[in-house]
Amino acid sequence: MKVGDLVRMTDDPHDIVGVIVEELVDNDLDHSEHNGIYYRVSWLDDLCDTSYADESVLEVISEGR
Repeated sequence: MKVGDLVRMTDDPHDIVGVIVEELVDNDLDHSEHNGIYYRVSWLDDLCDTSYADESVLEVISEGR
């Protein structure tokens, strides 16, 4: 995953699409549980605020160029 990719939450029944706008690396995490990379996602729906998620809950539906 990278900045510019279109994504959706894997468990979202509404299939709201978002764009990855920032990649954040958290070096303080226990890497056995998480990969330490979070993505800031700007959702393309007026009812959703920008949020942070890790790769385990996001699905790429179109890669950015």
